[in-house]
Amino acid sequence: MPVHYWFPTCIYVEEMDSPMDVQSDMLSYFNKFGRNKSSLSIATGDNTGDYEIYKEPEFLWLNQEIFKHSCIYLESLGVDIETVKIYASKAWPVIMKKGSYVPKHRHQNATLSCVYYLQSDDNETGRLTLHASHSEMDFLPLKFTPNGSSYNKCFYPAVPGRLIIFPSTLNHEVEVYSGEKERYSLSYDLMVITKDSTNSNAEYVIHDPSKWIELQ
Repeated sequence: MPVHYWFPTCIYVEEMDSPMDVQSDMLSYFNKFGRNKSSLSIATGDNTGDYEIYKEPEFLWLNQEIFKHSCIYLESLGVDIETVKIYASKAWPVIMKKGSYVPKHRHQNATLSCVYYLQSDDNETGRLTLHASHSEMDFLPLKFTPNGSSYNKCFYPAVPGRLIIFPSTLNHEVEVYSGEKERYSLSYDLMVITKDSTNSNAEYVIHDPSKWIELQ
């Protein structure tokens, strides 16, 4: 093959089956969360003060699954997971109604971002769109039809039970959702930090917060 493919952007996708009781508890939490937000076309917990759902018992199973799959993802990138810790710094529910969307943005306050889809009745709309942060192909003075050699964005349908993990530096957005039933998803921001900076090269890594001091 004369074309070599370098500089990949790696996205992790896993289809998960939650236990029935866990799914029921998570759905109940969402129903309660959205009860006083019926006037909003999209309700996001990070905007309404509900961004620590990882502390709630309804999401213990999801916390464990996200940790497990984050480890698999990091290992695939060549990270020695024995040398790092993974923290959930924020986690919040998202409820989308028909006609709602999420504009392009990125989570520069985290290392990895995750989305888990709990409920959706229209998988063809409201897709997650991930944009390449930078591509040399963007600077070519040419007009071409994006393909496997030149695309700069990708799409993932919001399939219930699907977990997606990606670098938080990636710009992403959610297309307009057209389902009649509200779509439920959960977003997590993860921080990956070094376990022990005393016995390894500490450059370009995030130290354990327990070693920090507040400057006053």
